[in-house]
Amino acid sequence: MCQRVLSAILLLSMLVSAPGYSAVILQYHHISEQTPSATSTSPERFKQHLDYLKQKQFHVVPLPELIKRIKNGVLTDDKIVAITFDDGYRSVYEEAFPLLRQYGFAFTVFVNTEPLDRGASEFVTWDELKEMAQAGGTIANHTTTHPHMVRLLEDETVKQWQERMAREITAAQKAIAENLGQSEKLLAYPYGEFDAKVTALVQQLGFTGFGQHSGAVGVGADVLRLPRFPMGANFGELDSFATKVNTRPLAVNEWQLLDDDNRPLQEAVITAGSRPALLLTLAQASLTSHLRCYLQGEQLQLEVDGSKVTVKAGQGLAPGRSRFNCTARAEDGRYYWYSQPWLVTGEDGQWQHES
Repeated sequence: MCQRVLSAILLLSMLVSAPGYSAVILQYHHISEQTPSATSTSPERFKQHLDYLKQKQFHVVPLPELIKRIKNGVLTDDKIVAITFDDGYRSVYEEAFPLLRQYGFAFTVFVNTEPLDRGASEFVTWDELKEMAQAGGTIANHTTTHPHMVRLLEDETVKQWQERMAREITAAQKAIAENLGQSEKLLAYPYGEFDAKVTALVQQLGFTGFGQHSGAVGVGADVLRLPRFPMGANFGELDSFATKVNTRPLAVNEWQLLDDDNRPLQEAVITAGSRPALLLTLAQASLTSHLRCYLQGEQLQLEVDGSKVTVKAGQGLAPGRSRFNCTARAEDGRYYWYSQPWLVTGEDGQWQHES
């Protein structure tokens, strides 16, 4: 038996036999009561989150360290958390940073660099980022201008798109290195949007990619599409927070996207009105009886065949971003979690949403 096959078998056995060896990545935007509720967490609630992590003895680790552990297969703790912020809004420096420093917690700020270069007032400054970096924070890549990365411009070729997106990433990386001396190759996808051509480019450039779909991470996780739990709006209520930081990744041997007629889809990019499906082959067949899947709060119908589960949208998806969230309750009360994001265009294939 070749070494590659042996390694794959060992990796799978680790996923199945040690489901508790996992971590959770938290995603915040604004830490404020004055900003849009969908992307905001109040300072009081944020402090509650930090209190919970401290009281329950979670290990809050730097994101680069967590990624190394995932890649090297050395997750040996079931209470590991990484804290991240997208965009680099002022409230991260003014509200979150003092609390994080007080608790001694590591954190990562993903910044899109163009607003910083022009001194946009709603964002942090390079000097403030330098202060956070010197205090142990990681400053990472969120592109230069925060584009919808999956979209080609009108009359743009795929090659031109690749060159434009490569510039978005490499220019931001250069700005971070020049201003802060950091060069961690970590990229948070703007709006959490990615597809196969995006992840292929990110892999080519040597980056790890983070979405905004929810779930825990473990050994063997796809480092081009790592999930994070968004904490804005009601998603960050303390009971919900406690459930999420204690989740485990749902171990899946195979997954496949299907169209309305159960034919394979190459992308999670679909047109409005489509009723796509997700086919999961679970590593633990016993979990199929506990699995529940939801779309915008509505429970979805499941078709179970042994360890295979087909999750089908009950109605056509509207333009925008959607997710299938699947969870299974374990005997100890914790949850296994898997999330599949969908990007939905208009019926004519044109993008309808801008934010």
